Amino acid sequence: MDATVEGLSQRVLTVSLRGLERDGIFTRTAYDEMLPRVDNALTNQGRGLLCATAPLIQWRKEHLAGIDHGQRTFERTTGQPAHLTADVAVPTSTHRRA
Repeated sequence: MDATVEGLSQRVLTVSLRGLERDGIFTRTAYDEMLPRVDNALTNQGRGLLCATAPLIQWRKEHLAGIDHGQRTFERTTGQPAHLTADVAVPTSTHRRA
């Protein structure tokens, strides 16, 4: 799978996909063949998550111009990059290990 999002490194993509695989959202099947290949797929749980987040994805697409404007305004008025201002860490999983 190629990184198609601007600024997304192969390492970040790999770490993200491994987290999704660990959480049961995504499966990865590697085949040991002359030309190695990997199949990636959403699980049933992953398809459910996609359905649940589709309205949010659509909302973002519809409001992207306003989001970009807000980020540019923030950067201009604060001198800080908008993408580096999160004070809250977002957990990668809700699983708790004992």
